Amino acid sequence: MSVNDLPAARQLAGMTHHKHNIFCSCCGCKGRSNVHNTDFHKWQRKDVSVLRKQAEAWRDANTIDARKQIYNKYGVRWSEVWRQDCWDPTRMLVPDPMHTNLHGDVAYHCRRIIPPESIDFIQKVISETERPTSVRHVPTNFGEAGAGSIKADEWRQLATIFLPIALVILWGEKQGDDAVLFGEILAHSMALFQATSILFRYLTNQNRASRYRDHFKVWVDDLPRLFPHTKNHERKTVIHMSFHTYDFLLLFGPAHGWWCFPLERLIGLLQKIKTNDRLGGMYIAFCSRAWLTGSFRST
Repeated sequence: MSVNDLPAARQLAGMTHHKHNIFCSCCGCKGRSNVHNTDFHKWQRKDVSVLRKQAEAWRDANTIDARKQIYNKYGVRWSEVWRQDCWDPTRMLVPDPMHTNLHGDVAYHCRRIIPPESIDFIQKVISETERPTSVRHVPTNFGEAGAGSIKADEWRQLATIFLPIALVILWGEKQGDDAVLFGEILAHSMALFQATSILFRYLTNQNRASRYRDHFKVWVDDLPRLFPHTKNHERKTVIHMSFHTYDFLLLFGPAHGWWCFPLERLIGLLQKIKTNDRLGGMYIAFCSRAWLTGSFRST
């Protein structure tokens, strides 16, 4: 199994970039106009034996032009991972939910969907909400440049705690002619937040995975109707790959067991180690101790 963000995953597997017309590593969906297609019951999983033959055809091609034609037509080229007989990118090239759902879907909704005039009230809710110590701090100046880069866990806290509280108060109590519209907008936002909450639970099953996908479908389907300006936005492959998260919930269980978050934390710790540009030493000692500790805890 390989868990990466989309650009790294495609490079590793020798598959086309996520902005290519052949944008999916799991199913046969093609064409940028189909990126936000939500009719997932009609999606056909790619045949790994066919993919392997296409990758081998790229490897055995005699000219650069021939390789380009194969790559553009089939969306795959030879990669060293194809040396493994068991390699199946449709089941092993995991769309990391930290990047697709949190940094992708939730961040897009907060930055491009929620009206800027709502930010002041959201900041007020963040600063005034009493939270248990187990809930990590979220920047009270959320939405401003001074808040810096919002981290994955902060997006999760926003989507599952602070934004639902703020938007229910802000939009759920509207009166008059706009009450119905704001009710629909609130339900649309809550569909994404419910999907996020279900996705990052510590237990999962067929019912929960299906509910995650159904809530997410509601959010995607209603985007152009409730927010017409999104029709002019670039179609994001992370939205399509978020649907395939359903498949990997069934394959590997709760997302906490296979997302990138702990590995990103480890990378952050390693980056803080002063090495004077010399390899080995503390790097090796740190990694060895971390993996040994994890192994002892799992036994």
